[in-house]
Amino acid sequence: MVTVVFGSKAVRRVALCAVGALFGFLGGASASTYTLTGLGHLTADDTSSIARDVNNQGQVVGVSGGPAGAYAFIWSPTLGLQPVIGTTEESDAYGINDAGMVTGQQVTGGAAGAFVWSDAGGSQSLGGLSTTTLLSTGRDINAAGEVAGTAISTTGQSGFTWSSTDGLAYLMPSATAVDATVALAINAGGQVAGYQTQAGGTQAVRWDSDGNPVLLTGLSGGADVDLANGLNDANVAVGFGFSDDGREAVLWDASGAVQGLGDLDGGAHNSTAYAINNAGTVVGEAETADGLEAFIWDAGSGMTALTDLVTNSDNWVLSVAYSINDQGQIVGAGINPNGLLEAFLLTPHPVPLPLSGVLFVSGLSVLAMARRRKIAAL
Repeated sequence: MVTVVFGSKAVRRVALCAVGALFGFLGGASASTYTLTGLGHLTADDTSSIARDVNNQGQVVGVSGGPAGAYAFIWSPTLGLQPVIGTTEESDAYGINDAGMVTGQQVTGGAAGAFVWSDAGGSQSLGGLSTTTLLSTGRDINAAGEVAGTAISTTGQSGFTWSSTDGLAYLMPSATAVDATVALAINAGGQVAGYQTQAGGTQAVRWDSDGNPVLLTGLSGGADVDLANGLNDANVAVGFGFSDDGREAVLWDASGAVQGLGDLDGGAHNSTAYAINNAGTVVGEAETADGLEAFIWDAGSGMTALTDLVTNSDNWVLSVAYSINDQGQIVGAGINPNGLLEAFLLTPHPVPLPLSGVLFVSGLSVLAMARRRKIAAL
């Protein structure tokens, strides 16, 4: 009787969908441990490197520097570490999208300006900036190639968005008394996260796709300073704020409600969240008695030191985590076994199938074998 039921087309489809759903769920689950890959330095003379962003293809961007200067890099599993735009003049890379487009800052003729780079088109400076601009930086880039960044001019500091089709648009402050706006992240919908400053404090801001500001309320107590560093596609922002206990990593949900993310065991109440992926997992840094430590946070497990989760740490100390992609890969910087600051990539290990899942899949396999045997006997 069981064989006959399993043999029906409708139930076969249901069983296959159940298997797919099971493995899909497991594939999206948070990994408990990671493999560490040190990304190295661009030259043998470089003494530090920092990984700032990782896309969903596992490509990483950041900066590597030493006595000769600091230069933007791009890293991939196949090509390793390479300069983004050469090493003639200094540069830094802050963001990379899934198409491999990179944004950051490069020095050209003595002036530091925001750029966009792609493998096919090379590097281009962002057009549309004021002629009084002294310095500009691209901080993040989304799938559509829209850049969020900040420009400093003789008249002040302004966050902006830029795209090859719409050009440059400065982000609006919430009031005329605002001294400066800063854009640090942009999501797939074109919303931007950052902050604005004015007399009396700094406030986290999330701008909508039209550049209109929404102020994000901070924690109660403490200093009047709140910054939003990261933003996912659900409009959930992360950064830091101050409470009576000190500086704390925070999360603002899509409605703007704020949540403190706590602290590491033995923490010094000094933490910052830098990025959040579309699963809601957050990474950043927190101070302990041993110094700064990179952390990971999710709603189920709270805040955990990443160094404790790496199976091949080999005397590394992971100091800061700057980005996490939707596959759970994490990048940042730490002190390597030689005592140098080095960029790292953490790759999550597959989550083992729970016993209940093993029994479920095994049961379906037995039913399938029984069905095949019945067919063979006919």
